[in-house]
Amino acid sequence: MGLTWMDVVDRFCKRKSAKGGGICRFHYDRHYRDEVVVLDDGTVRYNFHGTPIAVLNGNVLKLDDWGYATPTTRDRLAAIASAMTRGVWTVSIMFGRTILHNGDFTVNYSLPVAIDVNDMRVIMGERIYIVRRVGRKRINNFGWYMTMKVDGNWFALIDGKLHILKKVSKFDGDKLYLFRPVNHDEYVPCQIKAIHECLS
Repeated sequence: MGLTWMDVVDRFCKRKSAKGGGICRFHYDRHYRDEVVVLDDGTVRYNFHGTPIAVLNGNVLKLDDWGYATPTTRDRLAAIASAMTRGVWTVSIMFGRTILHNGDFTVNYSLPVAIDVNDMRVIMGERIYIVRRVGRKRINNFGWYMTMKVDGNWFALIDGKLHILKKVSKFDGDKLYLFRPVNHDEYVPCQIKAIHECLS
């Protein structure tokens, strides 16, 4: 019996070659679904259906779904991220994209990302802002972020920058709200500008 994909993830974390996860019957060439390749320079690649979704070069781990935000890709990326960062980071699919997050969604990145596995710091990736609540009042303070509703739109002040609500999604039964930074040429109501200026 061959290796399971979890066994292949374990071999990747140990920087050892492996093939497993069964033979793919959906593509024109027969190949193992999961394969770990160790290159001559010590770089380790985790290939899923022939695509390198994880690359470990020294202490830098790069994760990429290559546009395949699927449960099977997510499972492998989540297992690798969690194992290589001792549970600091994990991977989920939300808002139609694969994201790296710290479990409580206070720090989130859209893939591709690169992580320094020694200090668990994300060194490359697009930061995205997800919050669990927007509140019911016109202005709501949740500690690390504030929300404001003006002219039917939700705005948030996160890390001293103004954001606007882009999308709402459900995750494990909870509503989550995706905010994006406000562009400098975008219309922002006067009330929001005044609040932002007072708080900045």
